[in-house]
Amino acid sequence: MITTASLFESLSNDLGIQDGFNLQRIKYRWDNIFKGAVADNTQPVFLQNGRLTVNVTSELWLKELHFYKGTIVSKLQDFKLNDIKFRVSQIHEGKRKSDVNANNCPTVLRESDNEYIEEITAVIADLQLRQCFASCIKKAILRDLSKK
Repeated sequence: MITTASLFESLSNDLGIQDGFNLQRIKYRWDNIFKGAVADNTQPVFLQNGRLTVNVTSELWLKELHFYKGTIVSKLQDFKLNDIKFRVSQIHEGKRKSDVNANNCPTVLRESDNEYIEEITAVIADLQLRQCFASCIKKAILRDLSKK
């Protein structure tokens, strides 16, 4: 029996967008996986071939996180990472408070999420299939947010 999840994973692999999808999942769960100062001073920004790039706020954080690289990768094992790279760069503001309801469940996607969905589905020529795939990605992102 083919499940929707396996079909979605297969399709996203075929389209070459699995890394982008996994990066979005990592971003949404980052603050729950890494709490406090670590979450406040880091931000995942890029994922390719199992290697996650994470922006950090300072050289001090860069040096500190290198000591915990193995622990960080192991906490992200659900995303099938094999390496992590830290770099000093600007950290952008997280989720907007207005985009979650009283149960801390998301109600709308951020503009960057909508742009991401539009970008990765642009390669799908069939309009109906593109809309269906975009809807699936949106639901998956919102569902992932609600698990926080």
